[in-house]
Amino acid sequence: MPVDFHHDSLVQRRQLVPICIAGMHRSGTSMIARLLQACGLFLGPEKELGFDTKNGEPHFENVRFVALNDEILSRLGGSWNSPPEFPAAWEQMPEVETLTRQAKKLIKRLGIQNYWGWKDPRNCLTLPFWRRLIPDLRVVVCLRNPWEVAQSLRRRGDLTGIPSSLLWLVYYREALSAIPPQKRVITHYESYFQDPTAELQRVANDIGMDVPAGVISRACAHISGDLRHHNIQTTELNMPDEVLDLYQKLCREAGPVYQHQSV
Repeated sequence: MPVDFHHDSLVQRRQLVPICIAGMHRSGTSMIARLLQACGLFLGPEKELGFDTKNGEPHFENVRFVALNDEILSRLGGSWNSPPEFPAAWEQMPEVETLTRQAKKLIKRLGIQNYWGWKDPRNCLTLPFWRRLIPDLRVVVCLRNPWEVAQSLRRRGDLTGIPSSLLWLVYYREALSAIPPQKRVITHYESYFQDPTAELQRVANDIGMDVPAGVISRACAHISGDLRHHNIQTTELNMPDEVLDLYQKLCREAGPVYQHQSV
């Protein structure tokens, strides 16, 4: 059953906007979560937002949601870097169904704000579970060139159970199969180094956040050129055809800022 967010009279008078931030690891999910938080998206208490253990930087992931996503994947026999096989209707399987009560508690704790959500790359894999509880969930899908993702994973020393290009493929295939186009917005990492205010405004509008232009501009001041370590064109990629085909499909949904700079 969907979660009842209307638990008090104040909430009943407002339209709550649940937002999930997803995308392959090292695809700009932390940067985009930070931008949306600066625009008013409630990601949970600061003490629950974790840090990257390798560089000490905040990654704006609510540790409670991450732990639950990890538990879901573990019960299905996998992990973030070695995804399990996902049988049909896996989100209703008994071993996963028992996590529903815990998930509802997490949702209720955050769902007192007008704009709220959580960021975790693992959401790409677990979206069917969350959409069963939150049918009106909006999803921000963060996209980055798969070669750049592979380079970033390698530089950090993150080990994957399958080749990184295939891991990228699994993440986005699962995400697209779980969320229809009208419930998602795809945003490309490169757009934030071309025209960040236009791209952030587009994303905010598409997920139903009413954010003044001044707030958008101040949020974009957080963007650092140091985050842009690689920049390679699609035509230069040496990746499996199925990875390239899906990447190009996603790029076509990535909005006018990316479309303009990629011409």
